[in-house]
Parts: sequence; structure tokens; C-alpha cells
Amino acid sequence: MKRSAEPFTRVRGRALFLGAVARIEPDVLGSLKRGPYNVWVERAKGRKQKADLDESLRVWSHRWELTDPWCEKWARDTLEWWDSQDDEKFSQWCPESYFSNLNIFGRESFSFCYEHWSPSDERWTTYAARAKKEFNRALTTHRQDVELIMGEAPTTLHSTEHFEWLALYQIKNLRYTDIWRFAAKRQRIRNPSSVEKACKRLADKIGLTPRKRST
Repeated sequence: MKRSAEPFTRVRGRALFLGAVARIEPDVLGSLKRGPYNVWVERAKGRKQKADLDESLRVWSHRWELTDPWCEKWARDTLEWWDSQDDEKFSQWCPESYFSNLNIFGRESFSFCYEHWSPSDERWTTYAARAKKEFNRALTTHRQDVELIMGEAPTTLHSTEHFEWLALYQIKNLRYTDIWRFAAKRQRIRNPSSVEKACKRLADKIGLTPRKRST
């Protein structure tokens, strides 16, 4: 099995998954252009509102079972990226570099600012307890923001085929048995449960909510 040559972080995994999605079903990006991007352009001209863009993205994400917050953010940032690129842009997602460092949060490092202590108004212990509580809250929010976009530390590499399997399951609505038959033509795969386990492990690592099984 061919494996990714780069360390596997969550943002790297998400980029590889979306790349597989675009290859397997080009209309994921095609419909992003026809729907949300057109609303984006109209909004820039003052003809649409933010609510119109939000609704267009919601409809698009539910159509393709890409409803996790990071999927919507990647799609939304792709609209912004498209706006600054040439005519060949519409066949690509915005690059992984959009999410590969903390500048995406508008600053180079985490910082915390709090009001000065006023000895005439309260005891130091009271002020310190209040400040620590606010700091912990800000730190938790910062961690959640970073993990939402970048994920956790580098982990085990995944076979590139696994990204295709997950894209086939999520976007093309194929059953694990169908994917197994497709994959078995190129490599030896023991049984459909091997495909299912690989897809579920990968979905968990990139933070993707797997679609419900078809009945």
C-alpha cells in the first residue's frame, strides 16, 4: 500500500481526504462554485447577505455529507482563496497552508489580557482567583480553536488508498462491500470489515462524522 510521505497531522489528513473527494467526485467543487461561490460574489456586490451565504454552504455541506465545522471552514476559505486566483482555481480546494500555522487566528502567538489589579477595590487573593479563572477559560478556548483546525500532534501514517475508501463511502454513498470489491481489483484486501475498520479509524483521526449507513 502506498503511504503518505509527510507526517500525518489532522490538517494533513483533512487535506488528503478532500483531495480524494475532489478526484472521486469533481462536482463537490463544481457545486461549491455554482452555489456558495456565486452567493459570495453577489454578496461582494451588495446583492446578498451573510445569511444567504451561510444557508448556501449549509445546503452544500448536507448534500455531500461534509457537515463537520472544519469542512464548512475549509469550504468557506476556499471561496476566499478562489477570489484571488486565476481561472483554473475552481478545480482545487484552498491550500493546506491556510491552516498550517496559528496566523489563521490573526496573531502569531496566544496571548491573554486582563484588567489591572486595583488594591483599593479588592483583595489580591480575590483578584488573582478571578484572573486565573478567566485565563483558564481563554486557554481552553484557544486549545479548542487550534484543535478544530489543526488537530493534535503528528501520528501514524495512513495508506493513501484509505482516503479514497473514505471518500467513496462518504461522498459516493457506497457500501463497505462495494468499496472492498473496488479495492480488491488493485490489491489484496482480506474482507469488507478491513475496509470498514480503516475508514472508521481514518474518519476518527481527521474528525469526520461518517454518514449514516444506507438501509
